[in-house]
Amino acid sequence: MYLLVIGGPLMGAVIVGILGRYIGGKGINIVILLGTLIGVIVAILQGYEVLLCGATTYISIGEWVKIGEVEVYWGIQLDKISSIMVLVVLPVSMVIQGYSIGYMGGDKHRGRFMLYMGLFTALMVILVTADNYLQLFIG
Repeated sequence: MYLLVIGGPLMGAVIVGILGRYIGGKGINIVILLGTLIGVIVAILQGYEVLLCGATTYISIGEWVKIGEVEVYWGIQLDKISSIMVLVVLPVSMVIQGYSIGYMGGDKHRGRFMLYMGLFTALMVILVTADNYLQLFIG
């Protein structure tokens, strides 16, 4: 469930990137906003668990880099600070995406712009939930 915090905006961006020409302008707007809305809902649920119940969570997705004895894992760290940051990043990104729908209304490259907005949102969530410096740099 926690992976939907990142997966919602990321899947919205991937769907727009693959199907953007076929779903049209309104479809692009709906997919991007729906992906971010899924992330916001899950962020509120995980914010309740972490901030009010004190359930700090670490999710190890898998081994990423192994060089000699140095092992770096791709993971998500959900503590109080990262939960607060996710609760700030996702709703603000959703408001900006909603504003961008009107701002980019007549542009012929709106699909590409909304794709970039979805990727930016997903990478911001990766940045604030990173558990190591390499993942933080990627975000």
